[in-house]
Amino acid sequence: MIAVEEKIKQLSTLIGECDDFRPFPRSVVYESRTEKEKKKEEEFRSLGCRLHGAIDRFTTPGDSYRKDLNAVRDSSDIASAESLLPIAKALCADLQAGWFK
Repeated sequence: MIAVEEKIKQLSTLIGECDDFRPFPRSVVYESRTEKEKKKEEEFRSLGCRLHGAIDRFTTPGDSYRKDLNAVRDSSDIASAESLLPIAKALCADLQAGWFK
C-alpha cells in the first residue's frame, strides 16, 4: 500500500507538470501543426494518462473521485489532463487535509 505522503507527492508532481503546460495545448488541424506543437500535444496526452493512472491507483471504485474519473473518461476515448486536473487537485487536497482514510 502506498503511504499517504507518497500519494500527495505523486499527485503534486503531476499537478505541477500540468501547470507547466499552461496555456493548455489545443488540437488544431493536423497538417497545420508544427513539430514542436505535435510534441507538446503528445506530452500533454501522456500527462493525461499519468493523471488517470494516479487517480485510479489512489481511489476505490466507490469513491466520488473514481466516479468523476469514469465520467470524464466516458466522455472521450482519452480524458485530457485538463479535464482530470480538478479531480487530481481535489484528491490531493483531501489527502493533505487528512480526510482520506
